[in-house]
Amino acid sequence: MKQCIFCKISKIEKMILESDNFIFFKDKYPVVKDKHFLLAPKAHIREEKEIDQDLWEEYQDMCQKAYQYVETKCKAKPLTFIHPPQMQTVYHLHRHYIAGVFGREGVKKALIEYYKQVS
Repeated sequence: MKQCIFCKISKIEKMILESDNFIFFKDKYPVVKDKHFLLAPKAHIREEKEIDQDLWEEYQDMCQKAYQYVETKCKAKPLTFIHPPQMQTVYHLHRHYIAGVFGREGVKKALIEYYKQVS
């Protein structure tokens, strides 16, 4: 997909972790500075359910490595989530990893601020 920024990102961003089919990198519009990361497939995939069975193990491995990276680097267990397709600002699957303790209201506030930045 020509206009999808995540389809181009492997060429323009410094990767923290990379596998044959997935990339892990700092979010350009972080909810929490220096503690917000993204995991995305290199191929244009919209939802997790579209990941082929033969890539599922690699995806799970990258999810685990990303989680451990954030936990180690930020000294806090990360909140991880995927926006539902109707709430995505980039229509390409991406899992967020944000270090810290948020609670429901903290997540709500952080997401509101995030959407102000990207809108």
